[in-house]
Amino acid sequence: MTIDTMILATLQHSLLSDRTTLTIPVMVLHPHLGVPETERSQPQPVHVALNIEFLEELAGCHSDNIEDTFCYHSLRNTLVEKLSQNQFHLIEHLTQTIGETVLEQARSNELGKIKCRVLVHKVNLPLTEMSHGAYFSKVFIS
Repeated sequence: MTIDTMILATLQHSLLSDRTTLTIPVMVLHPHLGVPETERSQPQPVHVALNIEFLEELAGCHSDNIEDTFCYHSLRNTLVEKLSQNQFHLIEHLTQTIGETVLEQARSNELGKIKCRVLVHKVNLPLTEMSHGAYFSKVFIS
């Protein structure tokens, strides 16, 4: 799956939803990720796709006020900070951390219940036979 395919798949899911949806097709983050310590020693790129469905309409649709919606700039800042303070052995645990962070932000902004699909693409693997990396996805519901 290429980035373009990842974007298309994420957008397609968003367009098929009957709920208010925020889609971030690709966010590039740089966690310390890998099982061996040598792999985790340097940050490496991962591509993250988020599809956030809001079960209630966002007030920001009408108010045009950033406090009434999900601020992806704030999410990015929080994720960059969390990822810089931790190391991850598994792509599964990284995905869990990202999903929980999305839920926490929605809760703190009082946006009601959400359903969030997180897809993480580990771009570089230490195995030459796996030239397109690895993907892991999980759905989170508040």
